[in-house]
Amino acid sequence: ARVTLKDHKPHFQEDPKVRLINPTKPDLQVVSRHILSRIIKDVKSKTKFKQWINSDSVISWFSDLPDKQRLKFLSFDVVSMYPSISETLLKNALQWASQLTKISKQEMETIMGCKTSLLYDNEKNVWKKKGTQDFDITMGAYDGGECCDICVLYLLSQLQHLNINIGAYKDDWLGVSNQTSRCTEKTRQELDKIFRANGLTLDFVAINKKIVNFLDITLNLETGLFEPYMKENNQIFYVHSKSNHPPLILKNLPQNIENRLSKVSANEEIFTTAITPYQAALEASGYSHKLKFDPNARDRPPRTKIRNRKVTWFNPPFSKNVKTNVGKQFLAIIKETFPRTH
Repeated sequence: ARVTLKDHKPHFQEDPKVRLINPTKPDLQVVSRHILSRIIKDVKSKTKFKQWINSDSVISWFSDLPDKQRLKFLSFDVVSMYPSISETLLKNALQWASQLTKISKQEMETIMGCKTSLLYDNEKNVWKKKGTQDFDITMGAYDGGECCDICVLYLLSQLQHLNINIGAYKDDWLGVSNQTSRCTEKTRQELDKIFRANGLTLDFVAINKKIVNFLDITLNLETGLFEPYMKENNQIFYVHSKSNHPPLILKNLPQNIENRLSKVSANEEIFTTAITPYQAALEASGYSHKLKFDPNARDRPPRTKIRNRKVTWFNPPFSKNVKTNVGKQFLAIIKETFPRTH
């Protein structure tokens, strides 16, 4: 396992915090992930809650807001969302979801039964969470994202009585309302109360704001426009054009950057203003491609993979140093070893 120091947080030197990555994790979490994915899909289709999967869905929500000039943003983060999800919160979320879709006893036991993680160093010194519970949802867990999503849907169900249009992406929440400052403060207090009752702490980013930075976009209620957002002092690095990567990856990289920036830019003027650091990073990585605005980027449907057959895929790692046709030899071994009726 590895940890990364959160040196972008304020006072990280006096109060250092780390993020655990690649923890020890049971393979049963893969089964749990499939079960949770089915539950989340059913719940979302029935509740129509705004649980965003990317910034594109946030833009669609923002674009459809009526009377934007009358609205104000309310934005907040859940502090340490994954490790803060308790066994009680996950159980409550699943019990609530069971009212909307069928969850068998075995499925419930599978989900709850693979939430124990073990972390130890080379000297066999074991680290464990404080308290008597071994329950833990780690950032690198196979089903960590799905556990977070079902809890978010459960939390959204508790906010329906509030007079705000609100949605969430994992631990990032964003809402709009036409409330007065006094009413907004009461809403903030109510939000804080609801989340604390579920063992979660909130960090409010924006209250009664017309402009807000959310994920990788900046949303403006006054103009109704949106634009790319990049954190201050963030340096952009791309895979070099001469690096040892598959040719198709290197060929498509500039086009993918162009499509992404076009999607999160409301118009060509915003795109042209925003591309300067991205264009410089591309040129520094050996690419000659000039970024151009694509007005149809947002209308282009995402590619969907349709796999009707049960296929085992063999993807050998790419390297320019390898001259052997690994794929051809591998298929020859399969043909020789296994008959066509196997």
